Amino acid sequence: IATMRGISRARQDEWGVSSQNRAEKAIAEGFFAGEITPITTPDGTVVSTDDGPRAGVTLDGNIYAMPWDTHSWLWHLNVNLFKQAGLVDAKGEPILPKTVEEMLAQARTMREKTGKPYAVIATTASGDEANGARGFYSWLYDQNGTIFPNGYDKADFNTPAARTAFETWSKLVQTGAVTKGLDSGGAVSAFLNGGGAVFMTGTWRIDILLAASEKPDSPLHDGYTARVFPSLFGEQHVWTDNHTWVMPRGGATEKQRKAALVFLKFMWDHNLDWARAGHLPASQSVMNDYAKLPLRQYVMDIPSFGRAAPHEVRRQFGFQNLIGNEVAAMINTGKSVDAAIASAQDRSEQLLRGR
Repeated sequence: IATMRGISRARQDEWGVSSQNRAEKAIAEGFFAGEITPITTPDGTVVSTDDGPRAGVTLDGNIYAMPWDTHSWLWHLNVNLFKQAGLVDAKGEPILPKTVEEMLAQARTMREKTGKPYAVIATTASGDEANGARGFYSWLYDQNGTIFPNGYDKADFNTPAARTAFETWSKLVQTGAVTKGLDSGGAVSAFLNGGGAVFMTGTWRIDILLAASEKPDSPLHDGYTARVFPSLFGEQHVWTDNHTWVMPRGGATEKQRKAALVFLKFMWDHNLDWARAGHLPASQSVMNDYAKLPLRQYVMDIPSFGRAAPHEVRRQFGFQNLIGNEVAAMINTGKSVDAAIASAQDRSEQLLRGR
């Protein structure tokens, strides 16, 4: 067939590498978790993943890509404010909402009891588009929803799940539950200074917030924790993505390639050091050590239910930006759900036409 179709061995190898890379990504994100029943071998080893796909697949002896981490979207919690609002259980742990209505009720209680907004989020600076978009995606996936119901050539922001995700943001805004007009630095400062109960941001904030909570004069002192973005619609899914080191083909001298390999080896050996900031490591050999770090017990299972945009989706960052822009406009200017959906639809069509 390869001869008939004129498919060279090089093209076959390249396809094989890309297939391995996609399998790596799917396994890291837990895509196959529901299809595999873990078994325990006679020596006590639990096998729960397909070990066929290999990390850092090579082509002609050269590394093509090396997975680096898994990162996701969290609720970072000021437990002291939750206690002040009476939103903790008998053990003093924060009570997370299980429905949109419960979240809005908590937001009203938080405002009444503490005078503080429920949620802190950055929405004004370049790059902050990601924040609103990641919340949108988390609520979309939580409904097992999609904005590509009919293939990846056209998005549909009028699906019930997409509308509900936008409506959830709108309801938070209408309740006065979300901070307005903050950039990333302002949002971090607001949360560190007790300016809100929930900081909607990623896994990468865990260590800096833990460090702040250890200071006796901090509003977070002995009162900080982190949890996975809570499930409000019955399905436990959350926006998740990963970083990968890639060595481009061609253009490098042999000396440069060797130097790059030394660098990649160093980085792989220090995968756990990188993960101390909050991301989950890609190296399975260091997961036990990672699990011992503070608060990591709450994020360890993210790869089993986290979701990323399918790789078939073109212009993924373009979609992230346009969704985040619409969420930011809802938060900061009161843009309506209908207007946000119409704008997102129009902009998505322009985006895909221009690809």
